[in-house]
Amino acid sequence: MRVVSPALSVTTADIVLHRHTWYGHIKPNHGDVSLRHVREALNDPCEIAESKTVAGDYILLNHNAHNVQGRTIRVPIRLDGGTNIVTSAYYTDATYHGTVVWKRGDV
Repeated sequence: MRVVSPALSVTTADIVLHRHTWYGHIKPNHGDVSLRHVREALNDPCEIAESKTVAGDYILLNHNAHNVQGRTIRVPIRLDGGTNIVTSAYYTDATYHGTVVWKRGDV
């Protein structure tokens, strides 16, 4: 799946979720993650934060996409060769993932 970045001021390239990332990492390790929720986070994030665990990565957060426990979707991305690559997707109830660098409504 490839989407145009919703935050060109932060993630200036397309965002790509590779098949091998979905089937080789996300589904086996985060089986409750909905592809629909990943799409929502990529296409219409509420916020984008700098990753606090991997320098240079970003986390796309969508507070409207959540699992049955009420945890919201987080989709980490990494700039790789001019494209933003999805590295994972998971639900969490954590309230802080790093410095917010973009919010819905920003350019």
